[in-house]
Amino acid sequence: MLGGDVLLRDARGFRHTYDHWSCDHQVGERWLDYAARSRREAEAYVARYPEAGEVAYVIVFREKPSARDLLLSQGADAGA
Repeated sequence: MLGGDVLLRDARGFRHTYDHWSCDHQVGERWLDYAARSRREAEAYVARYPEAGEVAYVIVFREKPSARDLLLSQGADAGA
């Protein structure tokens, strides 16, 4: 998960608040570790967000990593 956006419901429906969070993959970070860290950061953001009214969170996912990305994140030689 790359991050997410916050929406707030008003009389006309849900509207973007322009509040958001993001979590970037770090160089050398294993994809499973990134996924776990991204989840923790999302949960922490949602827990801290001041809910004044009806709030919705839209999750922004990253494209599935390629086999090469997975190998590189584990320190394997992707050129082999």
